[in-house]
Amino acid sequence: MVDVAALLPIGGIAGFLAIFVNAIVAWIVLMVVDKIISGNLDVKRSFIMALVALFIVPIAVGFAGLPGIISIYIIPLVVWIILGELLLKATMVQKLKIVVIAFVVYVVLNMIGVPGMISMLLPF
Repeated sequence: MVDVAALLPIGGIAGFLAIFVNAIVAWIVLMVVDKIISGNLDVKRSFIMALVALFIVPIAVGFAGLPGIISIYIIPLVVWIILGELLLKATMVQKLKIVVIAFVVYVVLNMIGVPGMISMLLPF
C-alpha cells in the first residue's frame, strides 16, 4: 500500500509521479467501466475523482493510525464511495458498481507495487 512517506519530501518527485501514474490508470479504468455501465461520466470529473482518491487515501490512512484491514481496505473504500457520490452522475446502483470496480483496481495497483517500481526507476 502506498504510505504517507511517498507524499513527503523523502518520496519527493518520484512519490508524486508514482501516485500520479496510478491515478491515470484508475482514471482510464473509470472511463472504460463507465462506458460499459452507464455511459454518462464526465471526463474531467472522473479524472478529479481518481486524482483526489489516490492522493487523499494515503494521507487519511497515515493520519488515522488504525490497524491493518481497516486502513488498507475500509478507509480507501469509504473515500472512493464518497467521491463517487459527489462526482458521478448516475443512479445509485451504477455509481456503486463503478466505484467498487475502481476500488478493486486501486487495491490491485497497490498490491502490485507500481509506485515503488516507478520510484526505483527514477534518478531523482
